[in-house]
Amino acid sequence: MPRTSVSTRTSHRSNSKGRKPLSLIFKDIFKESGRVITYVYTDADGDMVFHTSVGKLHYSLIIVCFLSSVAFFAATAYRMMTDAGGVIMLAAFGSTSLAVGIFYIMLFRSMRYILEKDGIRLPGSVRLLWWGLQDFIPYSSVMRFYESREVTRAVGFSFDQVWIDFRDGHGRKDGAGLSPKNKQLFISELTKRTGIPISLGPYADE
Repeated sequence: MPRTSVSTRTSHRSNSKGRKPLSLIFKDIFKESGRVITYVYTDADGDMVFHTSVGKLHYSLIIVCFLSSVAFFAATAYRMMTDAGGVIMLAAFGSTSLAVGIFYIMLFRSMRYILEKDGIRLPGSVRLLWWGLQDFIPYSSVMRFYESREVTRAVGFSFDQVWIDFRDGHGRKDGAGLSPKNKQLFISELTKRTGIPISLGPYADE
């Protein structure tokens, strides 16, 4: 089992169990993306923090964004030298591709799942991918969890996930697919904290 490191970083969490405003979500992303990544660590409050795993598809999308921005900027420079039109449009496309690529990197650098004493904290960067998902899942509300490659509600940057079925604040069934770095350690900790063994699938316990 990989050793977890102890961090003196403070937790950036909402005081309520509700939903953060969009402005605080972006503030959280910018603040966390500038930190040095430790994939699994224990923070100053004793909570275990797992950064998201990043799949090959998402790395490929970032490469595409940067290559397309280079191509657009090169076309812009060529048209400027040859006095051709379309310079502003090409420059705009290049800037947009570059901005998307940079924001994508910031997003997955800041994305993490926090195993607190009473539940799983999903910071703003997680919820930005699935707007409406509550930012705190109490362990007592967890119904089951299992390994999955579900793509319709992947709250992370990998299809290799831990799917969690739970009851929301209104008692309705909900679910989310988390893709933590070191998935097996995450599953082990989740089993300890919920008292529920991992399931074989969505209907295995029914």
